[in-house]
Amino acid sequence: MNVEKFIEIFSGLERAYGSYEPDGNVRSDGKKGGKAFINKRLVTEELWVNHLQGKQSLGIIPITDNSTCRWGCIDIDVYEGFDHSILIKQIEKNKLPVVVCRSKSGGAHIFIFTTEPISAKLMRLKLHEFRALLNYGDAEVFPKQTELDTERGDTGNFLNLPYFDGDRSVRYGFNEKAESLSVDEFIDFVQTKIISEKDLKSFKLKKRKTKEEPEGLLADGPPCLQGLAQDKIQKGMRNECMFQYSVYAKKKWANENWQSKVHSFNTLENFTEILDYRETDTVIKEQEKKDYGYKCKTEPFKGRCNRTECRSRKWGIGDFFEPQISGLQKYETDDPQWYLNFTIYTDEGEEVRRIKCNTEELFDQRKFRKKCMDVLTVLPDAMGGDDWTKKLQTLMADADVIKMEEEISKGGQFDQHLKSFLTDQGISDDVRDLLVGNPVRKRINIKNDEDQTEEIDAILFNPKDVVDYCTKKKFTALDQTRMILRIKESFKGDSHKLSVDNNKKYVWFVPDDFQKPKDIEIPDMKKAEPF
Repeated sequence: MNVEKFIEIFSGLERAYGSYEPDGNVRSDGKKGGKAFINKRLVTEELWVNHLQGKQSLGIIPITDNSTCRWGCIDIDVYEGFDHSILIKQIEKNKLPVVVCRSKSGGAHIFIFTTEPISAKLMRLKLHEFRALLNYGDAEVFPKQTELDTERGDTGNFLNLPYFDGDRSVRYGFNEKAESLSVDEFIDFVQTKIISEKDLKSFKLKKRKTKEEPEGLLADGPPCLQGLAQDKIQKGMRNECMFQYSVYAKKKWANENWQSKVHSFNTLENFTEILDYRETDTVIKEQEKKDYGYKCKTEPFKGRCNRTECRSRKWGIGDFFEPQISGLQKYETDDPQWYLNFTIYTDEGEEVRRIKCNTEELFDQRKFRKKCMDVLTVLPDAMGGDDWTKKLQTLMADADVIKMEEEISKGGQFDQHLKSFLTDQGISDDVRDLLVGNPVRKRINIKNDEDQTEEIDAILFNPKDVVDYCTKKKFTALDQTRMILRIKESFKGDSHKLSVDNNKKYVWFVPDDFQKPKDIEIPDMKKAEPF
């Protein structure tokens, strides 16, 4: 098994990687449930080897710090009964320079591999073209970003690699005959499909030309309809396509006899079976009553949607602006921060920007739109309340969670302040020193987890003294209630009553060995459920 070549093929960001923890459930869409995490650590050779040996699955982020990548992927989230052979026949028919792999849930990952690093922007552009041609216009593509904000440690989104557990993997690649490949066979097959930046830039999808449109059928109109007509529009979608073409014809030939152009489109060159003249006339009369827009959100157009290309065309969607948000990431802190990709389509193409929100700004669509105005200088169109909720639910289901260091959290900061308070003050053996603000070492009786009395060595201190110390250090994030809860959770301490000079005093305590490192239970990764 050529590990070095496998690493070379799937190389990406080196300062972070992804992992996935399955929960054993299957979502309603057929995808295996679980949580995705991003680990901000170097991608080592050991991680690659563990992946191929089936010990721990590895996710790689394709985009690098200089906004380039060596591979990109179309992620087809269709699971139940997905037929990879049909997809591969379509790919071979159009001679696309791609390689197909089975995803962990039974869908498909369609990869573009390049001989050298290319801009993430170019990679995304070609992935969008290919997914629209293959009728998966709403499928996610990787990389999800066109650039990373390296100053703030931005990581981008990861993709689970194929061949977890090597040749025994259920995430295997296919050749052009839809036959499964071993790891080494896959590596060899990639070499037959890998493409240079120059060739990828110049790669053009075939366009059928007509007498009326010498530049190509619908070359200046919606690419979704163009692709459908080039493949010949099937029965069952003829009326929708004729309506879509009538919108285009009315825009393009507004000062001419656009109605005749609609009738001219109704030929066996564009349809497997032409529409009855009266049905075509009904579509025309409907257009004459009102100016309609394109039906971008409905099939058969949704699957072939290429927004970037459509916006660049003279008679495409124009300035229609719906927020295209994806790639949700959660920085897991006391006050979670959310990062997501916001895609803007301009005359110059696609631009992917990153926006940061707190939970309230993401939850409330009004506040999110205002955030877009403040940060991106754009105002996206409002979505219906239910649509916004469904959009967020979809994003949450596939969100990447980035765990922050414990020391950054409010609780972690309090732990450090408490340790400093106990060590800086000097620990006394005389309980009367509690009256002057010093911690005291004393043997006390406590109730253990079995509700039995147990004698331990403890460090006692006044709650007020800790609060005052934290205030001087400008730490006020936790009140007393949350402080004692943290002491119980992090230090196995608690509150305690004792007598000082015949006066009952309420104090807090931690075990005397609070600074000793705790034993950490290391999980047996071999027992983890494979995915």
